[in-house]
Amino acid sequence: MLPLFFLLQQFEVAEGSKEFTQASLIIILALMYTMLSILPGTIYINEKKNGKILRIITIILICIPTTLAIFSIFIRPIPNMIINMTMNLSGISDSRIHEFYIDKKTHSHTMFNSALWSTRYYQDIPNRFFITGVNIFTLGDIKLICPARIIAPRKASLKITPDNTNEYDRKIKQLKAIAMQCVPLNKNDIYTWDSPISDPIYY
Repeated sequence: MLPLFFLLQQFEVAEGSKEFTQASLIIILALMYTMLSILPGTIYINEKKNGKILRIITIILICIPTTLAIFSIFIRPIPNMIINMTMNLSGISDSRIHEFYIDKKTHSHTMFNSALWSTRYYQDIPNRFFITGVNIFTLGDIKLICPARIIAPRKASLKITPDNTNEYDRKIKQLKAIAMQCVPLNKNDIYTWDSPISDPIYY
């Protein structure tokens, strides 16, 4: 029930859709999920009577990715949901907005459009400039920093809209357009600074 509840939270319908259509889509989604979820348990109960434990484990391990693959055909955001959840749990990705500072010797403030990044500096800290962004991806020495405006399109791309197949493509296209403004940086060149400082001077 918990995975189903999470799935339904990501469910949305196209604007102007009738209530009957909305209810029907939710019921169909719930029935599909329930049927496919019961399948591994059914196999386990049937095979346990024959005492073939190794076969049970093998079939169940095959059923899980197969079930996800079948769901992904009808619900295209599922792979993105799994990848996003895995990255968040492992600490590779962080969807929170942070303040960062960069040394002027390593990068120029002109790399960061002030309208997107709130690029600024402080009189008391003349050798650094500050930006506001999201640490979308961190792996090894590389950090992918994106403008804060990427959060809404990123969340929208994980929404399920089964009554409008073109909506998912539109959301992904919008997300890619904003992701083009992200900047990959070495982790030694950018530092998180979430402590507030007064009187910023914007570029």
